[in-house]
Amino acid sequence: MKELSCDLHIVGGALTGLLTAYCASCLGYGIIISEKQNITLNKKKSITDTRTTAIAEGSKVFLESQGLWKFIKVFAEPIKNIKVFDTTANSNLEFSNPIIKSNLGYIVKNSKLISVLIKELKKKKNVNFITGSSLNSISYSNSKVISFSNNKKINSKLIIAADGKNSAVRKILGTNFFKKKYNEKALVINFFHERPHNNIAYEIFFKTGPLAILPMQKERNRNQSALIWSNKPEIVDKIASSDLDNKYLKEILNEQVYQQVGNVTNINSLQSFPLSAHINEKFYDNKT
Repeated sequence: MKELSCDLHIVGGALTGLLTAYCASCLGYGIIISEKQNITLNKKKSITDTRTTAIAEGSKVFLESQGLWKFIKVFAEPIKNIKVFDTTANSNLEFSNPIIKSNLGYIVKNSKLISVLIKELKKKKNVNFITGSSLNSISYSNSKVISFSNNKKINSKLIIAADGKNSAVRKILGTNFFKKKYNEKALVINFFHERPHNNIAYEIFFKTGPLAILPMQKERNRNQSALIWSNKPEIVDKIASSDLDNKYLKEILNEQVYQQVGNVTNINSLQSFPLSAHINEKFYDNKT
């Protein structure tokens, strides 16, 4: 069994784990990131996560303080205004940032964020990756916490669990958590459209659930936005089904987005996710 040592063992190599590793590495800690998926460490390979992340202005300021924003901003589309309205009410809300040269937030593709973080972490001599490795158990010895995964033993001073809502670390430690399933799924679509979005984000509330339209960067000089639509599972499954002709899918989307961004000209990616809420009983354990 191969034995490794570090200050921080970060379990989970997605956005939270990678960003945590980058910030901690700047403080000089020796870090191991372990991820059960074979996350790409080759920038020439594509990353399959087609979702987007909304970065608030305050988070952007933090990323600037860490020296990361200069790498991210080239992929970020500003949100200058947010318009919120309810289809059953007469009143609408509109938000903007009163601070000059500041925005409400920024929309960035997850694939771009992950690529930036991996690229910058690979430059760090105090950061190592272990991929394709699942955590099996955790034990303690004096001032160390020891994790075992496949054929590796990792000694560290602290474990940081960044392994998502179905956390293996939480399961191993037996941490209680509360979970609520919503009878809804989210449809996530990136699409090209006729009219410019003018850096406006929309939040539209229907009886069946909210629909958001988020401004994305142009690609090949074509207007692009992301749509996140919460609805009943059977409706989302039908829309996301490969049996639905692309022409009919565009017509369904046009009903929802035409007033804001014009006709949908092309659907670039489509995913669906079940919606649920999770909260841990506590967020710490012995050295974890």
